[in-house]
Amino acid sequence: LPDVDKKREDIRTINFNLNYMNALNYKRFSLKAPFVFSEIQRKSAGSPIISVSFSIYIMDADSSVIPPDFNPYFHPKTQISDVNILSLAIGFGYMYSFVLKGHYFLTLGIIPGININAGDYFTEDRLTIPINVNFRLYTLNAIGYNGGKIYGGLQISADTYYSRLAKKFIYQV
Repeated sequence: LPDVDKKREDIRTINFNLNYMNALNYKRFSLKAPFVFSEIQRKSAGSPIISVSFSIYIMDADSSVIPPDFNPYFHPKTQISDVNILSLAIGFGYMYSFVLKGHYFLTLGIIPGININAGDYFTEDRLTIPINVNFRLYTLNAIGYNGGKIYGGLQISADTYYSRLAKKFIYQV
């Protein structure tokens, strides 16, 4: 494969996401303790989680995100320079907080679901992304200390979903 500069200063992305989560076992499990620090969870517990989200994803570049030297290796419809995707997702999963010594915690959560999306993209022409339904995987994790006056932690989340641009052509966000 040709040697090309891997840094592209012309590619811009915007990803705006609103997410609502509801813990069905809120009497024993707190979403606020590991992620907002406004509560303290004293005992290990878990809960089924319902998630609803809306997102807007925009990516644009001055030219195709695939460098011209690589064109022979890719189908012409993959020469994308602009993508706009609106998504609505619903998920159902589970989250569990392990609590040690009343203040240290490790929270692990995974929420699979479905994603309904539509939009458009640009190759040589502007093409519409028809309304489609795809798989979504959202994970939300945290580790830290939650005391009365001192608290801190590390939170890691990943939200992956797919959008079918055309037959046999899927875009992953």
